[in-house]
Amino acid sequence: MISLTRILAVCLLLMACKLTAAGNIIYPAFIQQKALPTLEQMSKVSVDATGDAGQDFLDIQEVWLAYSDSYIYTALKIKGTEFKVSGMFGTQKYSYMVVLANPEDDSKVWALTYIMAPMAKLKPGLFRVEGMDVKDLTRIGNIEYRLDTRRGILYMACKLSYLLEDPAFAAWFTPYKKPFAVVTQTNLTRILPYKTGKADSTYPGARISFKRP
Repeated sequence: MISLTRILAVCLLLMACKLTAAGNIIYPAFIQQKALPTLEQMSKVSVDATGDAGQDFLDIQEVWLAYSDSYIYTALKIKGTEFKVSGMFGTQKYSYMVVLANPEDDSKVWALTYIMAPMAKLKPGLFRVEGMDVKDLTRIGNIEYRLDTRRGILYMACKLSYLLEDPAFAAWFTPYKKPFAVVTQTNLTRILPYKTGKADSTYPGARISFKRP
């Protein structure tokens, strides 16, 4: 059986290939709290067409972002209300990702990922992906997440320190000077027969920069 760790890496690399965020620079909301914010406290950074994913729970509608001195907060709104992680008697796996990337170098991406695959030892977390092999997928930290199944919103947040402790990320991340890219993607993997790929994406993504509070 194909490793789900490899599946995750492949899905992210499909999205990261020639990543070039488009549009005007967006300055998301700054908030002073540690708890996950509400949608109303965040800034909308991407809007995606409805009905282009085949299934409502994989159909991205909106992406929201905020930050604090210590955290990056994200929110992914789907057409449906339930964030499924598997289906068809376990022969399909689903994952939800908000990716941070250097628009000038797509060799590595960092992803806040909601996935549940215990047999592959994969759970929600912050990952660095720099290739299509298992060894190229590195979990660099935990995330905080919350599911709003009434409104169809997945909230995910990671500590900035987890990212900045990664030398590969810290080498380029200067959010007060240069914008970075944010792209969101949902993925569907069929185990038998094996086939994996994106279900929906906000590619080419949004250009994000921080304003000093």
